[in-house]
Amino acid sequence: MYPKLVWLIRTLLALALPALATALSAAPDGWNVPVGAKLAGLQLFDGWTDPREVSGDVNAPGWPDSSYILGTAAKGYELHYSYCRYDFEDRTLRRKLNDVGQRRAGQLYPAFNLYKATVKNGAWVSERLPFNPPGPLDYGAGGMAEGGSPYVFVRFDKPAPGMKHASATILEVWRDAAGQWGTPVELPYPVNTQCVQDNPTLSADGLTLYFDSDRKDAAGTEWKPRNGRLFNGNRTIYVSHYREGRWSDPVAVAGAPNNAGTSNMQPFLSVDGLSLYWTGHDRGSPAINCFYRATLQPDGSFQSPVLVAEPTPVGPGMDGKVIALGESSVSADGELLAFVFVRARITGKNPPVIGPADKIEIGIALARRIHP
Repeated sequence: MYPKLVWLIRTLLALALPALATALSAAPDGWNVPVGAKLAGLQLFDGWTDPREVSGDVNAPGWPDSSYILGTAAKGYELHYSYCRYDFEDRTLRRKLNDVGQRRAGQLYPAFNLYKATVKNGAWVSERLPFNPPGPLDYGAGGMAEGGSPYVFVRFDKPAPGMKHASATILEVWRDAAGQWGTPVELPYPVNTQCVQDNPTLSADGLTLYFDSDRKDAAGTEWKPRNGRLFNGNRTIYVSHYREGRWSDPVAVAGAPNNAGTSNMQPFLSVDGLSLYWTGHDRGSPAINCFYRATLQPDGSFQSPVLVAEPTPVGPGMDGKVIALGESSVSADGELLAFVFVRARITGKNPPVIGPADKIEIGIALARRIHP
């Protein structure tokens, strides 16, 4: 039996060491996952450093968005995101639908689908999640309980008959003990309303739901006017709890994440439940979007906000730099910060679209925790 054990150990090492060497060779100093080029024009605070583009097939031509990271270095990370084949700049700024992206397996239409990327042989490799729609609907902005189920995400709906205002609906899907995903179902009213409800995220145990909405009141009887600011809706962050077999009526999160004078969206709750991250625009900041974090208080509010990340303001010197941020999340071990970035380019070949920039790029990036 001893020779068989030695043979087994040698075989496992022979299989594991090349993959480990490849992964380590693809990871710069201080990193435990492969990453690409470093981002310019982004200041990080609150213990984060070295922002870099995600490598592999995540940032393919087209529109990667809605980043959400799960897992740990010991067990492996999962990077969830949405992707559509339309050109981000044309669709958001010029209202044109140019299908320029990579045609991925199973994606029959250019619309947003949901993906999961894991590290394989030293690179992030993506797979399309099986509960994506067969038709041309957009699915995006997903969030999952740390245990792997349930998964919440948004379906972007066309305006209802007689209405000019499009909505977005939060859906939930569960995975069984065998790892098979079920059929997505809409969450009930008043989690979903006639208004936009977007960017859902779950607590680690899956029992608390955070999302943002343009509703004027918690019941969603009327939506807020759009504020016209680039990359920002006029949103409020809400929370709902799963109790006695149902989701509670949402209430606005108390404290810093919904302070007056800011645009508040894209919440994320840390695995320990003590910190709420969000994307916001403070009127005192020259930057379009920043990341903030606030700490849970005994009364259930989140206070003592700190700045986590700040991009370059729109204007002179913006070429090649990050000018907007979105959808931050932190891995369960607190080692990685995932987020979406928007970068400005000045080529002189196109009419300006934002300040002096005539080209806009979008992608998903990671930052790592500083260790003394």
